[in-house]
Amino acid sequence: MAVNRDDGSLKSTVQSILNQSFTDFEYIIINDGKDPDVINVVNDCNDDRIRLKNIEKVGLTRALNYGLNFAKGDYIARQDGGDISLENRFRAQVDFLQKNPDIALLGTSIRNESLEGDFLGNTVFPSKDQEIKSHIVFQNTFWHGTVIFKREIALRLKGYRDFFKMAQDYDLWLRISENYKVHNLKEILYVRTVDKNSISLMSKHIQMKYGEIARIFHKDRQNNKKEDLSQLEPVEKLLTNYSKPVNKVNADYFFYCGRLLLTERNKKVARSYFIQAVKNQPFHIVTIIFLFVTFIPNIILNRIEKIWKFFQKKANIQLQ
Repeated sequence: MAVNRDDGSLKSTVQSILNQSFTDFEYIIINDGKDPDVINVVNDCNDDRIRLKNIEKVGLTRALNYGLNFAKGDYIARQDGGDISLENRFRAQVDFLQKNPDIALLGTSIRNESLEGDFLGNTVFPSKDQEIKSHIVFQNTFWHGTVIFKREIALRLKGYRDFFKMAQDYDLWLRISENYKVHNLKEILYVRTVDKNSISLMSKHIQMKYGEIARIFHKDRQNNKKEDLSQLEPVEKLLTNYSKPVNKVNADYFFYCGRLLLTERNKKVARSYFIQAVKNQPFHIVTIIFLFVTFIPNIILNRIEKIWKFFQKKANIQLQ
């Protein structure tokens, strides 16, 4: 786990790992930037399985590689700060990997919760190898914090690539899936808190551009073409002094929560989130459309969604 601060939930995250029913692990925590609050939280936990590494600020990709190279185990399990691993997560994943030694990368399905504590729905990812491989060329089919992968294979592939400042996990999963079998457990073993200050929401359009490049590089490798690293330069420039207005941050957060709730057909609560999004960004046409959709009967909405998903995949459309 690589962290650079404690937003108040770090202790719960750490305890969720220490409370795993499977106990044979080392818990490597990379404190990216030597944040004193992180040090205090970890020291308070007082568990000899923890290996706290306080390093100079290097960013997520390098911090993850630091942990990858420091680890001693056969498997690497990821965990994101602020999220919770349910008690049997490690046991279920290790049992599956031991019974299926040909699997190199294994994720789980997730429960989504808002900062307000609302249940936003479960995300059940494609599970089997071929199903994942047909989807992953369109969008990421693993939640980073849920995965366990073989350390030897990750090191053979040079780990997370430093020139991917975001979507570094997606790039690694694509490279693993090109030569090895992958899988997701359908079981919900991880609770993800949707945080408006997360990279996924704060810099989503940049992350999506990195994701597009990861897919381009994947196709290049499939066609035995050399990756053109110059394609990364315009995206890297976007990172310089990038900041998103507070109203835009809030609008993106409420819109994203609303979308998850709408998927669960919890239209009343979804509507309240879309209304908050509109208040923060009044003339965003997509949000207004989604707000209108919450008034459509489910029988019609189900048909619209089926058509939309087909068209979305064919046209390679992703919502920000």
